[in-house]
Amino acid sequence: MWACANVRWEEVRDALAGAQLMPWLPLGVGFYLLGHVVRGVRCRCIVAEEAQLSIVEASNIVVVGYAVNNMLPARAGEVVRIGVLARRTGIPVSQSLAVTFLERVLDGLVILFALAVAVVALGREGLVASSAYAISALFGAALVFVAIATWRPPWIIRLFSRVGGRWGEAWHDRAVRFAVSLTRGMARLRRPGDALVIVALSLLVWLLEAGLFAMLLPAFGLPLDLRWGLLAMAVTNLGILMPSTPGFIGTFELFCKGALVALGVAGSTALGYALVVHLAFFLPITIWGAVVLALYGVEIGSTRALARKATSARSMGPRDLEACGQASRRRPPAPAARDPEPGRLLAAILEALLPIEEIDDTAPSVSSAHDVPIDSPVADCHPLAVEVGRFVNGQIRILPNRLRVMYEAGMIFFRVTVRLRYGASFCSLPIARRRAVIQWWAYGPFGLGRSLMRPIRATGLLKFYELPEVEESLGVNEETALRHAP
Repeated sequence: MWACANVRWEEVRDALAGAQLMPWLPLGVGFYLLGHVVRGVRCRCIVAEEAQLSIVEASNIVVVGYAVNNMLPARAGEVVRIGVLARRTGIPVSQSLAVTFLERVLDGLVILFALAVAVVALGREGLVASSAYAISALFGAALVFVAIATWRPPWIIRLFSRVGGRWGEAWHDRAVRFAVSLTRGMARLRRPGDALVIVALSLLVWLLEAGLFAMLLPAFGLPLDLRWGLLAMAVTNLGILMPSTPGFIGTFELFCKGALVALGVAGSTALGYALVVHLAFFLPITIWGAVVLALYGVEIGSTRALARKATSARSMGPRDLEACGQASRRRPPAPAARDPEPGRLLAAILEALLPIEEIDDTAPSVSSAHDVPIDSPVADCHPLAVEVGRFVNGQIRILPNRLRVMYEAGMIFFRVTVRLRYGASFCSLPIARRRAVIQWWAYGPFGLGRSLMRPIRATGLLKFYELPEVEESLGVNEETALRHAP
């Protein structure tokens, strides 16, 4: 690890042992947690026209993304946060994506501003590297996109319309809907007063986070200097901007240590400081986010989304409702189509979830209608699991886009978690281990895990017990039980 290069661990241990953490650590953590509450206020302000969020709920939604970033690599928390925001507010996923994108652009610009202020205030203009200019150009381009989407939304909609039109009518409609939701997510910036409040909140967010870095300086005998805190905060956050390890382990220490070394601090002291700051950065938010994930995962569905649909229906007049009814009566029924082939992961989950072994012991044979082609990706899966998987896959494909995106994000989370835990993909695990994993996810204490497996379990079991082989097997079992009854 580069952060540990040329470091004497005895000196690092001495620096940690000599650190005076009280009262600096609680003060720093307090600043950091307050910064996340301000983030929640900012999120609440951005979505105020589309949804009513309390400050507590908005802060919880924000913290979920940061907590998952601490637990999973590649900034997977951003995807989870988009899904949670959409679920809790009922806004489209594309609009939730726009809100998150806007917040990240504002964060990047404020961090770059803080870096410039710190460098100028410290008289260390030579600290600005070429990578900082590249990042500035990236956020500058993002700011231009935000400006166009805010004040010239028809331009964005026409662009998506032209691109989507090349792929057919269905893709054109999806692209236009996505563009409309995207521009609506940035609508609050069109009013100067609201835009000023959002920018001010963004500045306050990162000033409070710089407080975490500044408050821990005296713990290691360094000066309590806000300029130092701004520099360490800006360099560290720009360094962990790109996807990296879970919790930014190693990357965080590398850039935080580098910022202090550039100010003349010894490498061992700088690394000890970076380790303590990272701990204060990691633990409180991860615990907070884990509690929120457990609480939110217990709830079934999103009543706000249903309320939005009901409101839109109530807003239609009698003639509109009558026209909709006539149109539906005139529309011919769609021809039945075979459900799409399930993926390897879904088939493997169903193999572990369904009581197939009980059917294999009693059913005379498995119908040839369930045969799987040899060249299929699921050729090595049980035919009954594949047949049930076709039905489950078909039901998932007709879900609303928002729910389908949340399902896919959950599957990515499931894949990554299993690989990190067992060092192998779920599909390659033995069937006994797969059953243990699914048992924990489907019935364990993890609320989001239960929510993810619930549609697979419910629709899968429904289809499974409707299969002729299963009905025949159950009939054989019932007949045998009656014969042996006293």
